[in-house]
Amino acid sequence: MLVPAKVLAAAAKAFAGVAEVEISMTGQDEKFGGGLLGLSGGGLSTTTRLLDPQFPNFRALMPKEFEAHADLQAGSFLEAVKRVGLVAERDTPVKLTFADGQVTIEAGTGDEAHGVEVLPVKWTGEPMTIAFNHTFLLEGIAATGSPAARLKVVSEIRPAIVVGLAGDGEPVPGYEYLIMPIRLSS
Repeated sequence: MLVPAKVLAAAAKAFAGVAEVEISMTGQDEKFGGGLLGLSGGGLSTTTRLLDPQFPNFRALMPKEFEAHADLQAGSFLEAVKRVGLVAERDTPVKLTFADGQVTIEAGTGDEAHGVEVLPVKWTGEPMTIAFNHTFLLEGIAATGSPAARLKVVSEIRPAIVVGLAGDGEPVPGYEYLIMPIRLSS
């Protein structure tokens, strides 16, 4: 069974002092995805819907060839995206513009708050602007566990890949993070 991680983390905190926790589960229903999981004990109880165990075929989305890539210092890039992301509404993308050895990170629109950061970057390819959900971008870069990361892109509207970089600048094997860009309105 697949259980949402946030639910399990919250349940672990809530039931930390409970000696015994009872787990119950309803049957899987193919039409509606997973069943329900219930946890109870110590006068507390919680219920959550199980996740559908059928994942999309993400391997079909993984690009094989790339038009460009950016080598980023993970720490400074993450901090800049976090700062700029503070002004991003829930569904507002963070725009990355790569050109001339730098990346301009922007979020916010119109009369709302607007954030901009510029960082040096090793960019290989034609100048490009691509946008992502800032939370997904942060998670992908942070999960590399590397001091540097590479963002490999095909185009502004095709899936991109994030990989960690070793000290010699070579990709760290075993980790690829697929991230879907957000189409920008003209």
